[in-house]
Amino acid sequence: MNEAVQFLIHHGYTLLLVWVLVEQMGLPIPAVPLLLAAGGLAGSGRMDLALAMGVAIAQFWQLTCFGITLVATAAAEC
Repeated sequence: MNEAVQFLIHHGYTLLLVWVLVEQMGLPIPAVPLLLAAGGLAGSGRMDLALAMGVAIAQFWQLTCFGITLVATAAAEC
């Protein structure tokens, strides 16, 4: 368990960015457990809560606003 925590502390922001991206693309992986882990680490002072939430919200916003264009482009090429 300690290795998982160290991994999240070291690569947490990148992992959060990629995880939310993959979830928003439609793969059935929940982002909630990772967001809860980031919140727990932020509560213990090991991660910056504002940065973690900013990464997740920015990724969600990006795919919500521009995701339809990506799907429409991919569908048009088929």
